[in-house]
Amino acid sequence: MAKAPELTPAGFSDGTLDPDTLTPTEREVAMSLLRAWMIDIDNEHYQYNNGFLDEDFYHRDTVATIQTFAPLWRKFGIYESRPEFRAEIDRILVEAETN
Repeated sequence: MAKAPELTPAGFSDGTLDPDTLTPTEREVAMSLLRAWMIDIDNEHYQYNNGFLDEDFYHRDTVATIQTFAPLWRKFGIYESRPEFRAEIDRILVEAETN
């Protein structure tokens, strides 16, 4: 993975990770990590909607994670499996653009 300096924690958190600059192996690693984060955040969204996750935690941590990683999910072509989660991501991204 030495060829892709953006395949680092910073590359993920600042959105500079570019699938077009990665080797096939690096792209596979990045997609696996991004999918894992999406599954985790989708689970938090599901728990929040069903009353199992604290509202403060959701708005402070989960929404911030969506703002950070959703653009990468889209850039890598990783889409949400639940329509409710997709709608929430769209809402959060639009809200972030207008603020």
